[in-house]
Parts: sequence; structure tokens; C-alpha cells
Amino acid sequence: MGIVLPSGSTLKGGTVSANLAITGPMNNPNVAGPVKVSDTSLAGFNLGAKLGALSAFAGKAVSQPDTAIRNLSANTHLSSSAGTQLDDINVDVPAIGVITGAGTVSPGGALNFKMVANLSGGVAGGLTKVAAGGRSGGAGIPFAVTGTASDPHFAPELGGVAAGLAAGAVKGAVGGAAGAATGTAGAPAKALGGLLKKKP
Repeated sequence: MGIVLPSGSTLKGGTVSANLAITGPMNNPNVAGPVKVSDTSLAGFNLGAKLGALSAFAGKAVSQPDTAIRNLSANTHLSSSAGTQLDDINVDVPAIGVITGAGTVSPGGALNFKMVANLSGGVAGGLTKVAAGGRSGGAGIPFAVTGTASDPHFAPELGGVAAGLAAGAVKGAVGGAAGAATGTAGAPAKALGGLLKKKP
């Protein structure tokens, strides 16, 4: 049950706490319970660059060679035969924001996570409002994580973004021509166009 990190990265510093229950046979144990890591750094992994497509949509990307993590917590369920299930994931990265979600790691190491990035500071921008249907605050940017733990891939969930655009369009229609007058009505569509041009 070793932890696999992205290729070339290492965890530096921090505190790990866990409250795990172990059941089942010795050759196929089930391990379940909450795990928390505080005040650590994933050295050699640039999360800002990995989230490039999201940041290009939302605003200015924060690209740093290491990823400082204030808090990382999740409820885990591990089985050597069924893989790993992670629920209630909460990752607080000061340079980016708070990332939440859930997903699985197959016995072969394949990732399948559905996440939401609640961006903060200079990273937050147009996409946060798009995902909220034009409202300010209260919504994040949905994205998926696939690939493997050693080589994860991040991609925006365009279904959630499209839903936000549709809600924004309805709001604009109901609100009249105010958006057209201020020149802000086309901003989300332009942002989505830029995102669609991004290569995976």
C-alpha cells in the first residue's frame, strides 16, 4: 500500500495523521478511515502548470516549481483487489485555492477523479463566474484527473462549464441588453473559446 507520487516529486516536511480500521484477511486487507496531511510541500511538482487549462480560462496561472499544501484530507478505503476509493477530498493550496472532490485509483494505478477547484486571489477570474452561471462566488471550476499517480492528467469538465454558460445566457436574456451595453456579455464565450483551443 505504498504511496505513489508524481514522477520526479517528493513530499517535504509536514505532519500526517490517520485513524484507520483494518479488516479482512492478511493477504487482502481492507483499510478505511480519514487521513490528513498538514503543512507539507510536494517538491518538484508544479500544480499551477498542470492546471494550465483551468488557469488560462480563469485568469492568471500561478506557476511554481513546488506545490505548498496547507492541508490535504480525505476519507480513504483501500483494498489490494479493488483499488483505492477517496471521498471528501479537500486540498488547500495557498497559491491556488481549495480543491475538493472524490475518485478512485484502480489496482493497476489508473486515476479517475472528479474535482472542483475553488480558485482564490489572482487565479480566480471569469471561469468562476461562468461555472456559477454568472453569479459571483459560491461555485468552483469542475475538472477531471486521469492518467496515473506518477503521470496525472488534468482536464476541465466542459459539461459543467457549458451548464454555467447556459445559465449565464439565460440570465443575460432575462436581464435585457445591459451586458451588451457594457461589453461583458461575450467574455465567458471568449474564455470558453480559448479553453477549447487548449490541447490536452
